[in-house]
Amino acid sequence: MPLNEREQQILDEIERQFEADDPEFTKRTSTFNRIPQWYLRFSILGVIVGALTMLITFSFNTALALMGFGLLLLSTATLIRILSMTTRVPGKPVRDFLPSGQRFRWPFSR
Repeated sequence: MPLNEREQQILDEIERQFEADDPEFTKRTSTFNRIPQWYLRFSILGVIVGALTMLITFSFNTALALMGFGLLLLSTATLIRILSMTTRVPGKPVRDFLPSGQRFRWPFSR
């Protein structure tokens, strides 16, 4: 259901207030909008197709399974790149976005 003119004006005003109050937050959240959605969708599809191709064809066609593995690696690298672009401000380390007093820990580390 589309917004009427009054609701759209209210949302635009709220957006301008956010930009004025916290430009850093606006910069962080607007990064995702610059990435085309088809880029993200094709990466996810590539991971799924690559994994299925690798698992299904490994027993009877190793070359096709290796191509599936390559597609899986390429798509995963693309997803990691997309996520790194959308989760932080360029040039700032991840630790700047953790709650104060917490240290960054790698997954599965003690």
